[in-house]
Amino acid sequence: MKINTTSEGETMQTYEDRVQAEIDNGLTRSDAQGVIDAEDRQKVKHTPGPWKISRCQLKKTEHSAPDMLIEHGNKTEHSPLLCQVYAAGGEHPREANAKLIAAAPELLEALEKCADFMGSVAGTENVSNSFREALSEAKAAISKATA
Repeated sequence: MKINTTSEGETMQTYEDRVQAEIDNGLTRSDAQGVIDAEDRQKVKHTPGPWKISRCQLKKTEHSAPDMLIEHGNKTEHSPLLCQVYAAGGEHPREANAKLIAAAPELLEALEKCADFMGSVAGTENVSNSFREALSEAKAAISKATA
């Protein structure tokens, strides 16, 4: 069993090791994945979406001022600031980076739903290795975003 260590020094099992531990406790692979997925969703540490892009209203006296802001998309006048996006590399990368960052909560939720569905059929005999690899990559990306 592989054990990884977080930056805080905590031990962290890989997704597959956690699933295997549940299988060893008598669950089917599909049920084990469901248990681990539910546990992971309860540990969400990020600010929930929606997130929105705002143009920075600061006067630019230096190049160090951000061009765009990512804020929580609630309807209050002063939304909490989540991220500042700078124009390193020109206008287009900044806009694309801001859009990707702002979409992160929805992308994570969609990937979790896809991975849950894929996990429910991954135990069948008619699933290809590329399907299983894609599921493993999805789970790794979810773990990276939520660890």
